[in-house]
Amino acid sequence: MADDTVGDVLRAERLRLRLTLEQAGRLIGFSSSTLSRIEHNLRRLDIEELRAVASRYGIAPSRLGLATVDDQQHIDGSGGHVQRRQFLTAAAGLAVPYAVLARLDDALVALPAARGQVTESTVTASMAVSQALFDRAQYTALVAGLPGLLAAAHELADVHQDSRSQATVAACYNLATHTLTKLGQHQVSRLTADRAMNHARRADSPLALALSARAIGVVLRHEGRPRIAQRVTLGAIGAVQATGLTVPAERAVLTQILCTAAYSAATNGDQDQAVDLIGAAEDAVCGLDRPVIVGGNAVTPAQVQLYKIGVHRAAGDSSQALDAARGLRPEHFATAERRSRLHTDLARAWWMHGRPEQTAAALLAAYHEAPTELTGRPAIRHIGLDLVRRHPHTSGARELRLALRSSV
Repeated sequence: MADDTVGDVLRAERLRLRLTLEQAGRLIGFSSSTLSRIEHNLRRLDIEELRAVASRYGIAPSRLGLATVDDQQHIDGSGGHVQRRQFLTAAAGLAVPYAVLARLDDALVALPAARGQVTESTVTASMAVSQALFDRAQYTALVAGLPGLLAAAHELADVHQDSRSQATVAACYNLATHTLTKLGQHQVSRLTADRAMNHARRADSPLALALSARAIGVVLRHEGRPRIAQRVTLGAIGAVQATGLTVPAERAVLTQILCTAAYSAATNGDQDQAVDLIGAAEDAVCGLDRPVIVGGNAVTPAQVQLYKIGVHRAAGDSSQALDAARGLRPEHFATAERRSRLHTDLARAWWMHGRPEQTAAALLAAYHEAPTELTGRPAIRHIGLDLVRRHPHTSGARELRLALRSSV
């Protein structure tokens, strides 16, 4: 530890992960006031507490002054634990510590017991906290809280056994799916997407089914199965249209699923249908006189325009993608995650267009909005690494290299 105290190390790690005292305390099992005392060296931790904290922060126990013990010596000869660690971390880069991902993986096998009183209002509040973490791209705290959120949602559904509670469980799994997909955890996200669909079916709600179809469509695209993704999302469009679109939420969900279907069609090489579908999304969103939040996203004309960039890029037309971005600005989006997504989508379009300088500028803009959108999304991180390797002297390459290196 050199001259650093335990408190110094823990505070540095919390700041590196961009967590508040409350978020970090929830992650490692202390109140925010207790964690503050620990960081200021006013409360000592015993050996077991030190090991638990090191595990939950994803750091070596030796950094907290513990003797170095290779935990890998205790795994069986099959190497299963090593393979699991590689599986959970290889795609996720450095955005979320292995221990946090492993706890979620365990929870998907056997949910922990729900903590505290479980009511519709407490589950809704927990879901709102998790969504806010997603909106700020704070994925470590989000993933750390998912086991508890899922456990509470399941307990609520077990007690009430009604459509509303089943839709809530589906929504929690959808959030998990979108988060895991961003982190490159595609096999785990397939599991959460399947569970979301199952609970949406039990809810017997066209909107819940459409939002879950949207999530599983994203997973299927990443699995290299755009054709089935297109089929799933097209089926959901028909179900939402059959509602009559009498309330804003129905029109907002239709807009969302049209955007996702357009992206799937573009990925599948069906450019004509992709253009038709994104055009239909533009028409649908015009029927909304204000932003409507569904599935955690504010459905607005700007959101549809952002999708349009991705649709044209997925279809292989970087010129059209860049043209679609005209007039779109970060201030059109309310969350850091969406503002960063604008920059990463532009970076991908500029990279396809053969413009490394503009690509670097867009990646750095994304990093300044939400660092993990550069360092934690495998596809985006790969572009950044490729750029600094192939164009080390282009404007912005040095800053980009430092940003990528700072996450190691």
